Amino acid sequence: MQKLPPELIRARTCYKHPAGELGIVITRALLRRGCIEDAGVKQRHGFALTERGRKWCARYGVDAHLPAAPGGGARKDAGRLFSVSCMDHSHRAPHLAGAFGRGMLSFMRARGYCVTGAGDRRLSVTPQGAAFLRAALGIDWGGVQHDG
Repeated sequence: MQKLPPELIRARTCYKHPAGELGIVITRALLRRGCIEDAGVKQRHGFALTERGRKWCARYGVDAHLPAAPGGGARKDAGRLFSVSCMDHSHRAPHLAGAFGRGMLSFMRARGYCVTGAGDRRLSVTPQGAAFLRAALGIDWGGVQHDG
């Protein structure tokens, strides 16, 4: 396997969701805060959003791409799993993928919390993004170091 450059190990996209250290620390923080829980084989090794997670999404304005409530209209992601666990090949640790992972990346980009590199998968967390990660998830992004 080809070794990734340090900046891609730190933060990158993976099928339209955050990966690398960024994806891993977001996933761990959501688990630690009880916003998501391991759904195991119920969702092919995915994550389930908890009631606490729904409130967290509402508080910060994250479109979690939730499946429609019973009796509600169809959503664009209705045929896909809500959230799957994607193994990060640079760290061998899971990060959030699926509809919720895509929703998190979309939210972070729309708010200017992260920007993508020109023509590649590289992500850079902005100062506003670092402030969001600290306030919303308890992540000190400046203090996270890569293992590479």
